[in-house]
Amino acid sequence: MMKVVTIFGAIFTGVSVIILLLTDIDKKLEEKIKNHDVIRKIAAEIKSPFIIFNSEGKVLYEDNGSELIDLEKIVCDYDDEYVKVIGITITTKRFLKYPPILSSIDGEEYFHEATRIDTFKWHYKTIPLYKMYIELPEGKMPVGRYKLEIIR
Repeated sequence: MMKVVTIFGAIFTGVSVIILLLTDIDKKLEEKIKNHDVIRKIAAEIKSPFIIFNSEGKVLYEDNGSELIDLEKIVCDYDDEYVKVIGITITTKRFLKYPPILSSIDGEEYFHEATRIDTFKWHYKTIPLYKMYIELPEGKMPVGRYKLEIIR
């Protein structure tokens, strides 16, 4: 009979300790969830970093993209008339297993899948679309905007 009481007491004690540990863990998680700095850190990890730039290579907006992309080395290639973008080359700061996703915000260009030039460079070639270009004012080309989303 004494063995049964000892075993029952050990089981009860073990279950009580587990319940107390889980309760303590729940309280700590609740405190972390209410902390805005922790929420920002989690959101930054979940959300893909991105860069918005124009056809002149000027960065208009970036959301943690500068950690992975060299903002000074975004190069747009133009056709012979210097009117439309025919390719974009980006340079990364570290090796990326997958190419960043490039899309046109203005909807004027579509891009083939990126080609790796070397360890840190990706080249995107535009898919030609039939588009009428009206005479450009003062010989200036239209400035297109692009979004580059980095996949981690």
